[in-house]
Amino acid sequence: MRALHDRALTSLATMFGVVALLGALLASTLVGPATRVVVYYVVPIELAQGLLSVPIGIALGTEVHRLLLPPPRRCSALRLAAGCSLGMVAGALLAVGSVLLLSRGARGQWLLFALPVSTLLGGWGGGMASYAPTGAGAAARRLPWVRLVVFGLMLLWFLAPHLRAFPAGGTMAERDAWTRRHVRSYGALARAVAALPLVVQDVGAVTGVAPTSSDRHWASMEMNEEPMHFVLDVVGDGGAGTFHADCTADYDRDVILDWQGSTWTFGGKSTRVKE
Repeated sequence: MRALHDRALTSLATMFGVVALLGALLASTLVGPATRVVVYYVVPIELAQGLLSVPIGIALGTEVHRLLLPPPRRCSALRLAAGCSLGMVAGALLAVGSVLLLSRGARGQWLLFALPVSTLLGGWGGGMASYAPTGAGAAARRLPWVRLVVFGLMLLWFLAPHLRAFPAGGTMAERDAWTRRHVRSYGALARAVAALPLVVQDVGAVTGVAPTSSDRHWASMEMNEEPMHFVLDVVGDGGAGTFHADCTADYDRDVILDWQGSTWTFGGKSTRVKE
């Protein structure tokens, strides 16, 4: 009975580490300074972060159990990690396979529920099956420096986008400079906006363009084109306005292909930008 208790508790702690890191990754992409300007890549960076967080979460969960829950019992962390990983793969395959037995209309909702549940339960079962105690002793209480260093590096990876995020509180020049460094086609957008006749007609010669501090902006770096959504502060010799840009740029030619639903707002009046 004690052996079963140890198996279940250690495997549960291991899976908790995975859930905790995946939750931290999700939170880091939904809140914080880095969400002010979001750049979507062809191959999402978050995918690599998610894949890396699984083995690190397994290792951390194992160590938390060994450090905090008495008695200190040593176990084969590599074997446990392999068992949890294989169990998660098996659980995911089981969820996907079960979808094929359902009607087409119910598949999406079922997969959304079954995939995470089956994957986590599979990992828990795999950890229990692969649990292999190697004895107990004071050595089990030693601080796992190697894993803590790896955890620290992982945490920095999560925080890095926020540490170099869009300077929402910066000047127009600072906001403009940051966006030019991080979004390939933003320069073409800024030039095109500054040259639009309806913009020049209202504010005169444009002296500054920059993303606003309060709105959420995004750009998607695709193979040949770059869809963008920016809300821009535009300042000229004769006043200032706001340009809502929903457009697509060709970054090879460095031009705006179409304005889609873009609008120009000046003096409380909004005007749709013609194609």
